[in-house]
Amino acid sequence: FLHTPVPEIRKARSTVFKLFMYSVGFAVPVSIVLIYFFSSRISRPLKQINNAARIIASGEFGKRLDISSHDEIGALAGSFNQMAAALQNIEEMRRGFIANISHELRTPMTSIMGFIEAILDGTIPSEKHRDYLMIVKDEIGRLNRLANDLLDLAKIEAGEANLVFKDFDINELIRICIIKLER
Repeated sequence: FLHTPVPEIRKARSTVFKLFMYSVGFAVPVSIVLIYFFSSRISRPLKQINNAARIIASGEFGKRLDISSHDEIGALAGSFNQMAAALQNIEEMRRGFIANISHELRTPMTSIMGFIEAILDGTIPSEKHRDYLMIVKDEIGRLNRLANDLLDLAKIEAGEANLVFKDFDINELIRICIIKLER
């Protein structure tokens, strides 16, 4: 190497530099294409998950993801779909619960309103007023129990209440219901 003439060294250096520049000129565009391909492969499913999360946050629980990759993003999409299904189930249960509560509140209110109107318009004779006012009193007690039950449910959900189990005589409840329905 020491006995090699300088022009040959420069020529070899120039050849190596040219090869290096060709390699860089080839490697940079190939790298850019590969980076774009792999980043879009990762970012596209993440964008889908983000958009689906926004849709679910707005209250549309039917949105599901169709990502079938077998990596962490596919596992995340599967978990997301399970979460969306659970939220949809909870929403359906909530709607059913509200419908049931509405029905349970309307029943005693309708009964109370009917008895009071019957007393006021004279349909019920005055000697029976006390009996029907007792029914109205019982229905108001029922409404009060429903309201207390709703408050208790809210406390249970918030973790502020402890459940106390006690014996319950279902036969007595059936007897009271039959007596109320006989009237």
